[in-house]
Amino acid sequence: MLHIIYLVFSSFFILHSYSELSPIQIDPLTQHFIDEYGRVRIFHGVNVVYKLPPFLPNLTDFDPQNSLTNDDLNNLHQWGFNVIRFYTSWMGVNPTSETEINQQYLSQLSKAVQMMEDKGIYALLDVHQDVFSRYFCGEGVPDWVAKKLDDDVFKSFPMPVATNITREPDTGYPTLEACLARPFFQYYITQAVMDGFHMLYTNQHGVLDSFASFWRTIASTFANRSSVL
Repeated sequence: MLHIIYLVFSSFFILHSYSELSPIQIDPLTQHFIDEYGRVRIFHGVNVVYKLPPFLPNLTDFDPQNSLTNDDLNNLHQWGFNVIRFYTSWMGVNPTSETEINQQYLSQLSKAVQMMEDKGIYALLDVHQDVFSRYFCGEGVPDWVAKKLDDDVFKSFPMPVATNITREPDTGYPTLEACLARPFFQYYITQAVMDGFHMLYTNQHGVLDSFASFWRTIASTFANRSSVL
């Protein structure tokens, strides 16, 4: 009986300690991660990115390619991983406009972070992009941001890499098959993608302000979570 009590107590202690991960700060001089005891922390982690709607991996049913379930997290913990670079989608948060906030996406994102925390794994929330937009064979900004480009520039993609590209009739996105016909980095030199980044960095049409609003939403959602780096 004493052995059973000891095991139960030990299990409770371990689970309890996972849910209160040490808060981490960044030393502005060294750029090191510092824990509450002043120690430099070095993390060992993996990347989890699901680039298509709903912009989240499957959190309930195990899949060898596209899930982040408790089974996955148990494996990662047992293998010694203690951080996940986790995709945080601007389009997931603001699907149709800056003012529309997708609370369901935020709720699922919070659920994923809590699942990681319960297994002793930190989250590094990652605003990821590849070649700016799904309209340009990548992902990153919401569709309504990409459409702020001049119409002739928007429709010119994939010039000058190619003269045209096959598109899905219902969405207007290039087909994945057509996109994968070339190395994706080539699309960075298309006029549409270059103008898209220029629009973002120079705050044309208030795009940079919209991005800042999105990131404020993420920051306020996770401000009190010690497991978010």
